[in-house]
Amino acid sequence: MSAFLDRLPLVRGKILADELLAPFTWFRVGGAADALFLPKDEDDLAAFLAALDPIIPVTVLGAASNVIVRDGGIAGVVVRLGPAFGKVATDGLRVTAGAAALDSRVSVAAANAGIAGMEFFSGVPGGSGFANVDPPVFSRIGCVVALRAVKASLRSRIAAGSSGVPSNTAST
Repeated sequence: MSAFLDRLPLVRGKILADELLAPFTWFRVGGAADALFLPKDEDDLAAFLAALDPIIPVTVLGAASNVIVRDGGIAGVVVRLGPAFGKVATDGLRVTAGAAALDSRVSVAAANAGIAGMEFFSGVPGGSGFANVDPPVFSRIGCVVALRAVKASLRSRIAAGSSGVPSNTAST
C-alpha cells in the first residue's frame, strides 16, 4: 500500500486502495492502482483535485476501451469517471455529452434529435472524453460550442504525472 493514501482528501465517492484495474477495462487485463477514485459527481471530483497534494500523480481513466494497463499497475491516483459523467442530452441542434459518455450514445442521441454529422461516433469504441482534446474531431463535427474542464490545474498535473497520457491532453 502506498504511503500517500492517508493523505488523500475526504470524498463523497469512493477511494479504493490497491484496486485492480482489469475489471474497469474493456480487455479485462491490468494491474492495480495505488488508489482508485470513483467520484460521485463533478463537485466531488473538483473538491478532490483542489485538495490533493500536487506531488501525487493523477491518471484519468475513461471507458478504457483503448487502454491496456500494465501488470505492474499505475502509481498514484487513478480517477475513473462513472455514470454521473456519462450523461448525454440534446437541446435543439446542441448535444451535451459528459466525458464518460459512450460514443455510441452520443451518436444515437444526435441522430434521434435530427443532428447530422456525428454518425461516425457510432463505430468508435469508448467515451466522448477524447473529443475534448482531438482537433480533427472538432473539424469533422463542426459544431463544438464550448468545453468545460473540472479544474484548470488538472492539465499540468496530468502532463507532469507518469500517466502515459499523450501531451496533447494537456490542452483540456
